[in-house]
Amino acid sequence: MQTFWTFLFILLCLSSFLSCENLETENGLKLVISERVEEVYSGDTQIGDWKETIKTGFSYLDHLSQPSSDTNYLENPSFEDVDPENSEQADHWKPLWSNGYSYETTGCKTGDRCVKLSASTTSEECAAYQQWKPASSLSESLYYIKISGWAKAESVSGEVDAGDFAFYMDIALTSGENQYGETLAFNTGTHDWEYMERIVTLEGEIESASIYCLLRDKTGTVWFDDLKIEPFERSQFELTEVVPRNSNTWTQTGESNDESSTLYLYATYETFDNYISVDVELEDPQLYEDQDRSVTLFWSLPVDATSDSYTWCFDPENEEEVGQGVYTRRNFDIGSATMSFYPYSSLGGSEHGISLAVPVDQGLFAFDFKYNARSSEYLVSFHVGLKKSHFDGSSNLHFIIYKFPNSQHKCRASMAFYYDYVYPDIFLKRIPEEQGIWMPFRKISDLEDWEDFGFKFYEGSSEPEFMNENNIYNYPYIENGLMHLSLPEGFELTDENVWNYIVECPNNASLSEATQDKCKQINSSGIYDENLHLQWQEEKRDWNDGAKFLVNSNEDIPKEFYPVNRGMRMYETVEKFYQDASDNNYKISGVYVDSLECFSKNLNYRPSHFNVEKVTLITDENHKAAFFGQQHSYTFSKILAETVRNKSEDQSLMANGVLFRFSQFAAWYDVFGTETTWLRDGTYTNLAHYYMTFYRSIAYKKPYLFLQNSDFSDNWTKDTTQRYFDYSFHYGIFPGFFSPEASSNSHYFDHPEYYNRDRPLFKWYIPKIKLIAESGWMPITLSTIEFVSTVSDTTSSYIERWGPKGDGENIYYTFRVEDSETPDTINDIQITFHSDLDILSIPDQTITWYLTYYDLEISSTEKLSNDKFSIALDIKTETTYLLQIVYSNDSSDDDDDDDDIVSGTESFYSFSLLLLILLNLFIFF
Repeated sequence: MQTFWTFLFILLCLSSFLSCENLETENGLKLVISERVEEVYSGDTQIGDWKETIKTGFSYLDHLSQPSSDTNYLENPSFEDVDPENSEQADHWKPLWSNGYSYETTGCKTGDRCVKLSASTTSEECAAYQQWKPASSLSESLYYIKISGWAKAESVSGEVDAGDFAFYMDIALTSGENQYGETLAFNTGTHDWEYMERIVTLEGEIESASIYCLLRDKTGTVWFDDLKIEPFERSQFELTEVVPRNSNTWTQTGESNDESSTLYLYATYETFDNYISVDVELEDPQLYEDQDRSVTLFWSLPVDATSDSYTWCFDPENEEEVGQGVYTRRNFDIGSATMSFYPYSSLGGSEHGISLAVPVDQGLFAFDFKYNARSSEYLVSFHVGLKKSHFDGSSNLHFIIYKFPNSQHKCRASMAFYYDYVYPDIFLKRIPEEQGIWMPFRKISDLEDWEDFGFKFYEGSSEPEFMNENNIYNYPYIENGLMHLSLPEGFELTDENVWNYIVECPNNASLSEATQDKCKQINSSGIYDENLHLQWQEEKRDWNDGAKFLVNSNEDIPKEFYPVNRGMRMYETVEKFYQDASDNNYKISGVYVDSLECFSKNLNYRPSHFNVEKVTLITDENHKAAFFGQQHSYTFSKILAETVRNKSEDQSLMANGVLFRFSQFAAWYDVFGTETTWLRDGTYTNLAHYYMTFYRSIAYKKPYLFLQNSDFSDNWTKDTTQRYFDYSFHYGIFPGFFSPEASSNSHYFDHPEYYNRDRPLFKWYIPKIKLIAESGWMPITLSTIEFVSTVSDTTSSYIERWGPKGDGENIYYTFRVEDSETPDTINDIQITFHSDLDILSIPDQTITWYLTYYDLEISSTEKLSNDKFSIALDIKTETTYLLQIVYSNDSSDDDDDDDDIVSGTESFYSFSLLLLILLNLFIFF
């Protein structure tokens, strides 16, 4: 009967022009939409359709306004019932671990009883425990649950941690999988009863759940009361049908169906050649002053990803065939929400690939992507804080849908389409081709044979004429989000003392004008915590003995106390850079912005900042609306980029501390870098591959640069430099040096014994990194790698492709194999380059390849067979290889001298570099 009604619905939809609308791109993506998304097509193939159980299109979770259910799946949730066999325990709650729990009969949140957990050392563990086993009929119907509860604390040590002082759940699923660590983490220290709640998305049907009130790895005493686990559902909008406005634009409105609150939605759909965009305004016009609302907005597509062996992309290094459960992108916590590292997601089938994504130039944060195999939904979500004082309780959101060509590398195919066919202007490499390493502050001209080191980007304002004469990009320095203030010797650093100093210093004649001006800026632009206290940290560094302050550099912030704010001073400084250059007949390349993503999780609750910052608010763990620091830096970066680019097409921005987590800055910066420390206490540890992949992926073809801030006197040798260069080489990242304190003291390039020792490594590695970086990173590797010999289960391979820049130009690969359990050499590695080579416009012809690493060179020439060829060789582990492919028709030889590093022997090095890259690609796959 259900099949009949579904068929009848679709028939009625197709028979009425106003009932369903076809939103279709030129490349064959089609959505059939009425109130909800009914069908999804890739070309003529249907890849998803409406089902009764799927709430496609728009829905939402209301974290505070949605009424609580009368249902509670916990037994004895308020601990009022006493265990009939033990009067010292609550019925259904068992004590666990060394200290268990005790009954408390005074000071409880409600009623006469609650539980108390106490630990005098961090090795003591305390817990109250029960297990929940839902009936199978209930488990099948649950997609979300809401967990909530109250706790208070006395002298609890340490920072907040999800697994230490918490209401905690481990869920066993009927599939045999486990969903561990669903928690409510409470604040440490001393506080009265505190309420926490969160929504848990179930990754499958629940077999059982182990539920704990716990205290571990901390000292102190805590109490729990009035706990709850209840069913929860996404709320539905009463949606209108999608209505055409013109040939490629449709509109839709919606109103919440919850009588206890009002939420309006206004959506505009627009089709383009390669994607469909959706603009959304979310609004609660009935919010009163100082009221906060916490909402997660969803939009979903019906896609049955289990029917066509679809692959979910966790990150570019990790794809997984869709089975059961809920799949997410690599993400991180921000406030009460999670946020995807990457601005795109993908489901890749054997014939079709579809993606949900957000643009990086719209100021969107707290977005995430999921595929829920239980409900056959592909979702994008936005966690939104609404506040009356922030644009009358409204927020603007944006996302896109696109299909991408089938590829062996589905995740990377989606990435490539996003960069090249959806947002090519955003990811355009705006600086000229030539790249190189980064020098902070120190003069370059007084280094002997400075050309050996490959300097190309200079941070600071020294010797600009020299930079101009030698084609080195020079970026004068600003820092927008932090302010550093020296304080008197013996100053007692407390919130009250610091605030009083900031208030009084502008009128203190004994202080310099510069210090007085800093205090004025902090007065207006400093960000506030949840208690409306100024956010600061103690700072004892070479350049400052006092405190550092987090500030909002939006120049529209009200000047509450003095006629100045941080943004105003920043733009004045930038204009002075350009005026000085003009007055003294030199050029600057743009502006350098320091510390861009520092303190990225600090939230700003300052009331005077709400109505001038147009980015979407998020909410904290208590669902109180706030900004977080990176939103302020985003707004500043957008305006700064527009200002600088309007001066001249060749002007650009460079940032430090960028692309740690936030892809949004890729829209406004042209040169990315970060200071990093890989040697700590004499032990060398490089960054994990997923960080390196994120840097490379989001920078795309723009340069990414490192400054090493290790202690070079502490076990940093020439071999350490080679490891650093070699690992960076694989990702086309330029490795530079600074100092242990990130200051001019102990600068690497002030020590000839360091840089002369390492000079041969600079001369070998930097030209090769230049070669691949200037050829341009390509997400799709077009190769497969396999180990012919037996290797450890922990052996990993990595490969990247670079180029070609155009038809007939060389192709390069970097690759490496890593495993601490294997010997130094792995025998019989085979790399296969497959039929996707036709994408590179390589006809059936002869291939010449060159392979190199620091002390090896190999070359060979062979004929393509069925658009494939393979290379088999023995390689060293922990070593980056470079492979270069040069091809020519049998009847003629192409002259590729322009792509070589130099003529003669070093030309061979260039060829070897290309081969090394190809081998790396083989290993990765």
